[in-house]
Amino acid sequence: MRLYALKYLFLLIFEGEKTSRELAELAGDRIYNTSHAMSILQNLGLVRHPQNRLRSWEIIPTIKLNLLLEKLLLISKNDKEIKRLLEQPAVIKIGSNIYKNKRGRSISSLVESAGISKRTVMRVLNKLVELNLLKKTGGKPHAFHVSNTTSAQVFFEACGRIENLFRSKARKQVPVSPAQAIKEMAKDNSVLILIHYGSSSRGKADNLSDIDVLAVTRDKISRGDILHRYSHKKLDLNVYSKRGFLQLIKTQPDFIRNISTARVLKGDDILKAIMQ
Repeated sequence: MRLYALKYLFLLIFEGEKTSRELAELAGDRIYNTSHAMSILQNLGLVRHPQNRLRSWEIIPTIKLNLLLEKLLLISKNDKEIKRLLEQPAVIKIGSNIYKNKRGRSISSLVESAGISKRTVMRVLNKLVELNLLKKTGGKPHAFHVSNTTSAQVFFEACGRIENLFRSKARKQVPVSPAQAIKEMAKDNSVLILIHYGSSSRGKADNLSDIDVLAVTRDKISRGDILHRYSHKKLDLNVYSKRGFLQLIKTQPDFIRNISTARVLKGDDILKAIMQ
């Protein structure tokens, strides 16, 4: 789960519409990392570009998870600890398991169902009890229940929805084969040009050869999204923005000769116009 992207979602929920650069400054992160995170959130259906403002981002206010997180941030007064907890995969796994079982969970049952070490489970549970999000009942073994507070109810429902969203999307996005990944890229509206080059494009590849593919995206933001969605161990995927691709053509004439005999899978008319 790429939960680090949630810190940008929290910023958008609390701050309102922001550009990628503004989000990077607020998060103290590099613009590339921010753009990649925003692509993840966009692909999950949590954020979008406001109309006619492609450099800016806003949350989609009708999404249940966004509404839950907005409510949680308000109730907790934008608490830093709450936000940090939701960015930890172990917390999401444990919280989701607790949310699904209203009768409470023991440490041993959480270790088994969440697939996390006992030490990590105990650390997370102790923190959740400390923040009054969980309550521990007596007896042996101890059982942990969701506290009877609005913030606790919202927190654990958010854990369940975050896990379901990230896991279901991850399953759908894993390309079954390099050929499928290439086919899906060719249909992707974010891709302007798609080129298959190298030995595999000439039918001279062996079992150890990678498949060399170059994609040119509509904007910088799309670059990280394409890398995230279509990476495959057999693909040597190079993704450029329009500016980066034009710079490549100017500075590397050997590359131009290499792709002159390549298979252009998308954007043949654009490539011919550039080469003239």
